[in-house]
Amino acid sequence: MLPFHAKNRYSNVEIMLRSQI
Repeated sequence: MLPFHAKNRYSNVEIMLRSQI
């Protein structure tokens, strides 16, 4: 469960970065 949550958080960061571009 912890790893899954961590991956979700990373995805959020990537989405934000991609949205900025």
